[in-house]
Amino acid sequence: MTAKEEKLAAASRAGKRAVRLPLLKQLGPGLIAGAADDDPSGIATYSQAGAQFGYGMLWSVLFTLPLMIGIQIVSARIGRVTGHGLAANIRQHYPRPLLYAVISLLLIANTINIAADLGAMAAALQLLVGGSTRLYIVAFALVSLGLQVFIPFPRYAPFLKWLTLALFAYVATAFVVRVPWLEVGLRTLVPDVTLRADYLLTLVAVFGTTISPYLFFWQASQEVEEQRAADGEQPLREAPEQAAAQLRRIKVDTYIGMTFSNLVAFFIMLTTAVTLHAHGITDIQTSAQAAQALRPIGGEFAFLLFAAGIVGTGMLAVPVLAGSAAYAVAESFHWPIGLGLRLMEARGFYGILIAATTIGVALNFTEIDPVKALIWSAVINGVISVPIMAVMMLMAARPEIMGRFTVRRRLKRLGWLATGVMALAVVAMLLASLTSPAHAQEPADYPSKPIHILVGFTPGGGPDITARYIAQKLGEAWKQQVLVDNRPGAGGTVAAGMVARAAPDGTTLLSVSSAHAIAPVLYSNLTYDTFRDLSGITLSAASKYVLVVSPSLGIKSVKELIARARAKPGSLNFSSAGVGSGTHFAGELFKAMAAIDVVHVPFKGIPEALTETLTARVQFFMAPIANAVNQVKERKLAGLGVSSAERDPLLPEVPTIAEAGVPGYESILWFGLLTSSAVPRPVIAKLNREIVRILSEPDVKQRWTPIGLQPRPTTPEGFDKLIRDDAATFTRIARGANIKAE
Repeated sequence: MTAKEEKLAAASRAGKRAVRLPLLKQLGPGLIAGAADDDPSGIATYSQAGAQFGYGMLWSVLFTLPLMIGIQIVSARIGRVTGHGLAANIRQHYPRPLLYAVISLLLIANTINIAADLGAMAAALQLLVGGSTRLYIVAFALVSLGLQVFIPFPRYAPFLKWLTLALFAYVATAFVVRVPWLEVGLRTLVPDVTLRADYLLTLVAVFGTTISPYLFFWQASQEVEEQRAADGEQPLREAPEQAAAQLRRIKVDTYIGMTFSNLVAFFIMLTTAVTLHAHGITDIQTSAQAAQALRPIGGEFAFLLFAAGIVGTGMLAVPVLAGSAAYAVAESFHWPIGLGLRLMEARGFYGILIAATTIGVALNFTEIDPVKALIWSAVINGVISVPIMAVMMLMAARPEIMGRFTVRRRLKRLGWLATGVMALAVVAMLLASLTSPAHAQEPADYPSKPIHILVGFTPGGGPDITARYIAQKLGEAWKQQVLVDNRPGAGGTVAAGMVARAAPDGTTLLSVSSAHAIAPVLYSNLTYDTFRDLSGITLSAASKYVLVVSPSLGIKSVKELIARARAKPGSLNFSSAGVGSGTHFAGELFKAMAAIDVVHVPFKGIPEALTETLTARVQFFMAPIANAVNQVKERKLAGLGVSSAERDPLLPEVPTIAEAGVPGYESILWFGLLTSSAVPRPVIAKLNREIVRILSEPDVKQRWTPIGLQPRPTTPEGFDKLIRDDAATFTRIARGANIKAE
């Protein structure tokens, strides 16, 4: 250090005040890096965590925040102090094989990530406006490259900063849906951690998404980029008098950027937990799928916010992914670097940037599924993050690299803690991957003979309609006969017993309704055990009830119905399709939650119950919406409220019962597929994968929505949990209303 540097450093230590920049001016690489961490692929990971485990993984966002802040500050300091990015510093001070191995893996992982993000952005835009996803993929790539290559960096950097505002869509979404904030706070601060393989795998994915190598390279190189673009600024080793202001700015920038990033991740998990998980949707593969699944549950506005956010965050993340790869490769070979240079001044740098984006586009036009390839991207990122973080920590502590600006004890401990946590996460991921049954080989020869789907009800109902559609599509996909066999009797329990005793080869399936979860509550002499003898494949569809009355009664709202019932206790009746039917339980739940005294009148089926309500001989009925929608539209019946948490597109003018006067009321009618629990899990996994694909196609929604059905594919475990949870709810209702089978 020269005499001048010593004098300036001493003045700084003596307390010489540095000029404080306005807060907005202090935000830059840290804010952009943090926001880019919530890219469409990250949104998919956080959505899966919330959908699969509910509130069970919210704690991880708080846990990783200080680790993320620590390691990103270290990367930013290395760039600002030395005037070189991470790759350049590794090239100068560590063996070349280590450098080339790390950079090669980073380039592969980033390119896969770019492909997945472009695909997710295109899928989200298609959900919003329709059109061709392939056209959108090319358009997004061209816009991203055009901005990076042809817009001068001083004008391009503010564009990236303002794009971070897109992430507020996810904060807003959480306030559009209903959130039990007290329970959320408790479950976040006192988490329920399990040691199951699927939980550990998802936890590792969250850690790997939050602490990502490409962010280290991006923030370090962006510090160098901004320093070179600013008049009078130099690397801090050469201009220590600038250290106080610049290190403070890095700290503020990184704290705000990483806190913002994890706050958004928290709200994404929270939104999917209170919507998708609460409705049994536990398998989310892409961010666009999360937005689509959110639509019927959280409502149109929540869907629009979620989907628009995917496009906005993708426009931010793709340049960061491509840019970090370009910085790393160009620095490794000592090429001119920087978005501040023109195309011909940094041909190698821009060549890598263009190549990574172009290959990302091309992957979407091949048979390679970029979303599935993300699994390998996550593994690569997880593996290389540990040595990169270790090298960063070693560099940050070496005076010959950092001069007098080596990291202090507190930051050093935080950085090494983050490195250790990531190392443990990688080990846990590898162990969980080896032991997880999810990776069992699906049988290639299944199905080798015709599949029979038994329906425990007569043709025309929900279990029959859903089974026949799935059977047709399965047969087309597998080139095998899939037959639907109606075996009505005893509320569907006859067919359930036959499937429970069938050969465990996966060729005998059962299509059920919510009545399947009611059966063990009503019948003590079942020939099968609902929970031990049958296993879920997937939920197929969900519907709802509509509370209807005869217009002749003059009752216009749920509140008026409740007021009349309370004015004359025991004088009003409600109909059902039979004792123990779903319509009976929905009515009893309404009776209990509205605190009214009304009399149940059972009939032999839905048509009779509707007729008696229409003539006002019975005052109200919780009718399946598909059976009552035409009468409500023709004003033969008055629809007072729907039983779901959101309004139904078939009757958009009818409020939910919850908003119309009974807060918290919700009763869902669902349909799904099961098989014998003795069927091997790989066979169930293959059935689930193919049926979920079928139920995710646009055609099924177009066919089912007009008849009051919404496709709701889940994991086998998610469907099993829904059945157990509903059986517990029905048990409480049955005890309170003294419901017994006749």
